[in-house]
Amino acid sequence: MVVAIVCALTGLCYAELASMIPIAGSAYTYTYATLGELVAWIIGWDLILEYAFSNMSVSVGFAAHVVDLLDWLGIRLSPKWLSPAYLPLGLQDLQGHDIYGTGWHAGFNIPAFLIVLLLTVVHWTTAVVAFPFYILCIALVQIFLVGTKPGPRYLRTRAPRDIL
Repeated sequence: MVVAIVCALTGLCYAELASMIPIAGSAYTYTYATLGELVAWIIGWDLILEYAFSNMSVSVGFAAHVVDLLDWLGIRLSPKWLSPAYLPLGLQDLQGHDIYGTGWHAGFNIPAFLIVLLLTVVHWTTAVVAFPFYILCIALVQIFLVGTKPGPRYLRTRAPRDIL
């Protein structure tokens, strides 16, 4: 209950801050507008590290589910491709026999890597490639339906004395 109240109050604080700084939309831009470029730069790198570590943690957990599914389908992967590249305690099988000793080895968690790669490709194709496509569609609709010739109201200019 306490956590829900704190989350609600945090949301209200963000809403108030967003109404005071309408161009801001993230922690980086809020920090840039309120505390300056250096602190915003630190927050920006902190956000990148936070997203990277959370991405890695989620991908390893999701990869465990994919490996269980592959195991259920009868596809067995080598432990070399399911473990991290650095093993401080080594890797043992269920009987206690060493598969890998302590330290670095040549394998890494291939399912987690492939999941991150797939999600990155999906994100880039939907966000980066689709956005210019949507802008192009909007521009074409505007050209064909509205036309390119501006009306007389767009041709008016204001003299500097009208602004004051």
